[in-house]
Amino acid sequence: MTNYMRGEIVLLPFPSLDQSRSESIPAVILSTDTYNISRNQIIVAPIIGLTDSSNSSDVILHDWSQVGLHEPSVVCAQLATISQSLVVSAMGVISGDDLAHVESMISNSLDLADEISRSNEQA
Repeated sequence: MTNYMRGEIVLLPFPSLDQSRSESIPAVILSTDTYNISRNQIIVAPIIGLTDSSNSSDVILHDWSQVGLHEPSVVCAQLATISQSLVVSAMGVISGDDLAHVESMISNSLDLADEISRSNEQA
C-alpha cells in the first residue's frame, strides 16, 4: 500500500456534487499523514482549472506548473473522503505557501478558527 502525504496531488475519480457521476481529476490530500497511514482513506479537495466563474472561496495555486498541472488551477472547498485504492496516480506535492492558503480556506469555510476559540473560552 502506498503511503500518501498531506499536500500531495493525486489523480482520482472525484464525485460530482449530486453524487450522480465521477470523473478523474486532480485533488490535493488534506488529511494528515497519520490519518492516511492508519486508514485506507484520504480526505481530498478537488483541483479544477481557473475560470472567470471560479468561486471567491477557491484558492488559486500559484505553483501549479511545478506539480504537473497543465493550466492555472484552483482548489475548491468540496471535501471528499476517498478510498486510497481509487488513486490513479500521484502527480506531485503543492508548495508550502499554496498548502497554507488551502488550509486557511478550509478552516474559514468550516468556521474552524472561531469554533476552536469558542471551545477554549468555554473550557
